[in-house]
Amino acid sequence: MIKDEEIAVKVYSMNSFYYLGIEYVWIYPDLSEILGREYAN
Repeated sequence: MIKDEEIAVKVYSMNSFYYLGIEYVWIYPDLSEILGREYAN
């Protein structure tokens, strides 16, 4: 159950950064790099 909560927090955070990226263009390159590191494994 703890693992599910950690994933939910990541999804909510990614969603928030996506919408912030509409307003602040520098967020997308940084977010893309972080997601690439997280899901490369």
